[in-house]
Amino acid sequence: DFERTSLSAVAGDVKSSMLEELDFEKEAENIEEFREFLRDQGLRDSVTAPRVYRDQTTKKVLTMERLRGVSMVDAESIRTITNDPESLI
Repeated sequence: DFERTSLSAVAGDVKSSMLEELDFEKEAENIEEFREFLRDQGLRDSVTAPRVYRDQTTKKVLTMERLRGVSMVDAESIRTITNDPESLI
């Protein structure tokens, strides 16, 4: 009985977490907070995140700016644009 309760609690946590990740209004908030963090840290000249179009974003649709570039966690791609990838990662 204890195992079922524990498994049930874990399943409930996973479900709750997945539903939160599928809430694109919440994801829009996360992106905007990350953009603020980059600005506050003085990183906006080398790293960015897409701008969210709030008027076109809902719980089920996330509309944001399209960025062209390389992922900030992809060292190999960063090497194609700089000789010092460690300074950007």
